[in-house]
This record gives sequence, structure tokens and C-alpha cells, in this order.
Amino acid sequence: MSSPHSRKISKSFLKPILLVILANFSALSWAERPPCDGESGYKFTNDRETNPRKGGFVADGAYVSEDAFVAPTAQVCDSATVESNTRIMGKSIIKDEAYIGSHVRVLGNAIISGDASITGKSNKPTVIKGYARISSGTITSGTHGSGVKPETEIIKEKTCEQFSENLTLLEKKLKSLNARGPILGSECERTKNWYYKSYDVCHDRYSDGTSDCDYSGNSINWKSLKRVKREYNQCEQEANQRLKVKVNQVKKEIENKQNEIDQLKC
Repeated sequence: MSSPHSRKISKSFLKPILLVILANFSALSWAERPPCDGESGYKFTNDRETNPRKGGFVADGAYVSEDAFVAPTAQVCDSATVESNTRIMGKSIIKDEAYIGSHVRVLGNAIISGDASITGKSNKPTVIKGYARISSGTITSGTHGSGVKPETEIIKEKTCEQFSENLTLLEKKLKSLNARGPILGSECERTKNWYYKSYDVCHDRYSDGTSDCDYSGNSINWKSLKRVKREYNQCEQEANQRLKVKVNQVKKEIENKQNEIDQLKC
């Protein structure tokens, strides 16, 4: 049976661990990027006069005609413009100062950016499809785009995937550190166990605290027990400090990896 004094030490031992866990419970996490890289905006309403349906994301600085159509997975960002009788489909993105005039169909994973200008004719819309990447110039007719993803984007996706896996591993490492708590050295553990057992024996035999007791052939008194307690407390403080250093190191690694992900715009 443990003594009240040993229970007190146990509580003091747990308190720093709980504080570290609470302070670091939530780690940075990587997730799918928000529409238009986090710009403020709204969900466009398609066919609002006849059959209102939720459309894609439109940034506050962009303009989309009420007669246009923006698919739920498409985005119109920055200061881009989309005129009437035009459909932005699939996962297409219109951004920067790009201008999409009337009678245009943007399909698939096309990205139109920069100061590109695209217009079409009512009897024959201009089509931009696949993995088209248009950032400048004027297009007034025809079908443009390829079904092959650009090599640079394939490399970027692989890099982002690797960064994401690394970030997940770091977050697991941080949780493991918090759950495990400080690791006491073997000497600290021996001191702790020796103290608990010795104190209980002394407390049971000499409750007045003035006499020696014998445990495992050693003469022990209250003064020596206090010394052992101080040694153990010092070990505990050093272990907590080592844990804090490790936690801070992992948090810094997580922050750096998150910055890399943000810079790549994964």
C-alpha cells in the first residue's frame, strides 16, 4: 500500500506531463487547399431564374455573369471575368486577370490565368479542355487543350504527396511524445522505486519519523529519504525539460514542412 507522501510525488510527476499534452494537443495538419487559395468569396448560383442550383466558388474580386454556368468543382479567382452564355466545367480554374467572353466552354482541368482573353461565337463556341494551360494571348475560336498532364505538375504532385506523408509522420511523432511523457533515466527509476519502498517501510514502522528503519540491509532515516526525494525530483525536472526540447523540435519541423507545402501550393 502506498503512503500519502508517495501519492503526492506521483501527482507532482504527472502534472508537468499533463501540461505538455494539453499545450501540444493540436498539431498543424495538411489538408486540401481551399478554393482560390483561401480568397474570400461565395458559391455561385447557376440557372437562378429557372432552376437554381449551387455552383462553384467565385472570389469577391471576380466577376461572373448571371447567365454563365460554373460547375460546383470549378473556381473563378482573383479579378477574373466570365461573361454570359459561357460554361466553366469540371475542375477548371479561371484566375488572375483572365477574361472569358461569351460562348466559351472551359472543361476538365484547364487553367486560364494571367491576362489571357478567350471568346467564342454563338454558333460555334470556343472550347478549352483537358489540361490546357493558357496564361496569355487571345483565342477567338477552335478547340484547345491536351489530355496529358504537364510533366511539371506530375513532379509537383509527387513532391506534395511526399511532403504530406512526412508531415503526417511528424504529427504522429508529436502525439507519441505527448502520450509517452518524459522518459526517466534508469538511475531515476531506481531512485524513485527505492524511495517509494523505503518510505512505506519507514512510515509503517515509525510513524513519528524520529527512528531509523532497516530495508534491504540499509539504515534509512527521514533525512536520507528527503535527500532521495530531492534527487528524484531533479531527475524528473530534467526529464520534463528533455521532453519539452523534443516537442519544440518536432513542432518546428512541422512548421517548416507546412511552409514548404504552402509555398508549393499543394
